Amino acid sequence: LTWLHKPISFNRPQVDLQRNRDWSYLSSGQLSINTLDGRVKVDPICRGFNQYLDGTWKFGLAKLLKSSGKWYLH
Repeated sequence: LTWLHKPISFNRPQVDLQRNRDWSYLSSGQLSINTLDGRVKVDPICRGFNQYLDGTWKFGLAKLLKSSGKWYLH
């Protein structure tokens, strides 16, 4: 990339996920997330988030990012 004045660089791995295509919240309380290796089911740690999981809120886009060796979905 010699034509760029400043090459593009990415500090943190991250991806935007669309609800019901790339991620979903299961009735078991798990998150199902689409990855390059297929869907994975994980048990989330929801601090201060449980109030939004009562079925009255609608979800859409979520951002999955890695920071300090841990993965976060928000």
